Amino acid sequence: MRKIDIKPSSAPEFKEEEQEYPFLVTENVDHILRGVEKAVRGNHWVYISGDVGTGKSEIRKYIFGRWKRDPKKYSVVTLTAWLRPGSRVSMLMKHLIGTISPDTHIPGDVELRAERLKTLLMQAHRADRKVVIMIDEAQDLSDQTFRELKKVHEITAFGVDHLFSIVMFAKESLKVDGLMAGRELGYRVKRLPILPLSDHEICEFAEKRFGLKFPAGTEGRRIRSYFTQMAHPSPLGVRHLCEAILDSDDYKGELTMKIIQIAMKRDLSMQAKKYRITLNDIQRGIKDEFKQNVAVGTISDIRSGNTDKYSDKTVSMVDQIQRDLIDKAKASERRAM
Repeated sequence: MRKIDIKPSSAPEFKEEEQEYPFLVTENVDHILRGVEKAVRGNHWVYISGDVGTGKSEIRKYIFGRWKRDPKKYSVVTLTAWLRPGSRVSMLMKHLIGTISPDTHIPGDVELRAERLKTLLMQAHRADRKVVIMIDEAQDLSDQTFRELKKVHEITAFGVDHLFSIVMFAKESLKVDGLMAGRELGYRVKRLPILPLSDHEICEFAEKRFGLKFPAGTEGRRIRSYFTQMAHPSPLGVRHLCEAILDSDDYKGELTMKIIQIAMKRDLSMQAKKYRITLNDIQRGIKDEFKQNVAVGTISDIRSGNTDKYSDKTVSMVDQIQRDLIDKAKASERRAM
């Protein structure tokens, strides 16, 4: 993993005050940045997808931050998709016209609007200015919008096949998977998935982004291994665990197994309370999953971090069932949104 940049630059591409944390580029993110750069250069269409917390928003902000500092080279329309039926392409054309040429009159008739857009796109092409539509939460676009956006993207003039590029960011979506599986869109849209962090990248994030310090030698390798098991392999997951550790009075500047365990216990306890997971819920979960009877008092002790007098097996069962119940509660919460 390395510090930002797609290509060498004499000045920093992303000002420190514009982000809460330093932006780091993993191998997969580097692949995505280069894919976007290539797509914009050729006026193509890319679809970047990833689960919650994988870093879509930060990648999007970073890319847009680069483009907005060069307005003579880039005209960028940024939109957030909303879950609604019907087509939004007429509105997209309006935004494109207004971005490329703010003083231009926008026709009410959709066909005249398309002709006006075609003229402006060709003028931008001749001026070597890249026009980009950047759409966040693209999984919420209707099927109709996807298909009509394809038609607009196919506007040609003077032998130029595409006059602007489309960069979409989206959560994983079975609906979109189905659309992309067909030839109509699947052959035209380049998909770039955001992959989970590797074990090495998880530790790099913790060190370079949050300042955690691992011990050296054999003990350090053991703690790194445990840390990667406990952290979700995403930027948000690593941030969550790091912040739990940094908020702990037990952390004195170097990680230990005990500090990670204490942070995990506190975090699990807080999340269990948030989702109203009771001691009885955990007790039933252990009985269903492991066919073991664990006393409510034991579960309460372990949730509070008092684990020394219990076996590793019992502690592991309580922790696993808590995580399972929290994951189910989070999944239910996402479905309800």
